[in-house]
Amino acid sequence: RTLDAHFPGSTGASMRLRSWMLPCALCAVCCGVCDLGASLLAPFYPDVLLKTYNGTHAGVGAVFGASALPGVLLTPFTIPLMARTGPRALMCSTVVLQGACIAAFSFLHLLPPSSTTPFVAASVALRLVQGSAAACTETAAGSIILRAAPDEAAPWSRRVEGSSPFAEPSRSLLL
Repeated sequence: RTLDAHFPGSTGASMRLRSWMLPCALCAVCCGVCDLGASLLAPFYPDVLLKTYNGTHAGVGAVFGASALPGVLLTPFTIPLMARTGPRALMCSTVVLQGACIAAFSFLHLLPPSSTTPFVAASVALRLVQGSAAACTETAAGSIILRAAPDEAAPWSRRVEGSSPFAEPSRSLLL
C-alpha cells in the first residue's frame, strides 16, 4: 500500500512535498538560532560599549561587522568539511557552538569598565566564531534541504547543491 491510500485526495507528489517540510522547518529553526547572535546583541550592545566601556561607534561597527568576514572566507571550505562530517553533524555542532558564543556574550560584562580594548577584542573574537558557525550552518542547511527534496525538484536542486547564501547569493535565492 502506498501513502496515498491513507490520505484520500492526496497524490504521491503532495506526500513527498509534505515529507520535505520537516527538514525545511528544522533547518529554518537552526538558521534562526544562528541569526540570534546578532539579533540578541542589537538592543543592548551599542549602549553597553558606548556608555559603560567608553567605546566608539567604530567599535560597535567592528563588532557587528566581524561575523561577515569569516562567513565569506570560510564558505568554500565548509563543503569539503561537510563531505567528511555529513551535513547534519556539521549543522548540529555549529548550532551548539553558536549557542555557546551567545552565552559567552553574557559574561563579557564581568570585564572592568576601564578595559575597553579587551571588551571589544573579546566581542570581535566571539563574532568571528559566530560568523564561522553561521557559514557552516547555512551551507549544511542548504545541503539538507536539497537532499530531502522530492524528485520533482531535482532539476533545480542539483544546480544549487553545495552553495551557500554567503558564497553565491543569486543561487541561494532559489532556496
